Amino acid sequence: MICFFGSSLSSTNLIVGSIFAQPSNIGTVTNGNNYLRQGFQQPINNNLIIYGCTDSLACNYNPNANINDSTCISAVYGCTDTSAFNYDWNATCDDGSCIPVILGCTISASINYNLMLI
Repeated sequence: MICFFGSSLSSTNLIVGSIFAQPSNIGTVTNGNNYLRQGFQQPINNNLIIYGCTDSLACNYNPNANINDSTCISAVYGCTDTSAFNYDWNATCDDGSCIPVILGCTISASINYNLMLI
């Protein structure tokens, strides 16, 4: 018995031998189907297993994942920068709305007036 686990086969004719008989051609391996066609119909799976969030609505969605690992984070959009003026502790996905805290004086006649505060 021969087992293939994640093997990449490129041969067009797969030859298998045993201790009881001469080697025999048991099928054709093609890129599209990858099937051994004689005796049993077992597809050879060459796909990678990629764990991640498969929920496209979650903010940590992984489009390459093919196995959901239960790490999806429900999307609550807002500012996730804890040092920002408008930090939202409920937010799980940053929406780019963060307003940085800028220290300075807002009185235009002052020597240390900061125009960025307006």
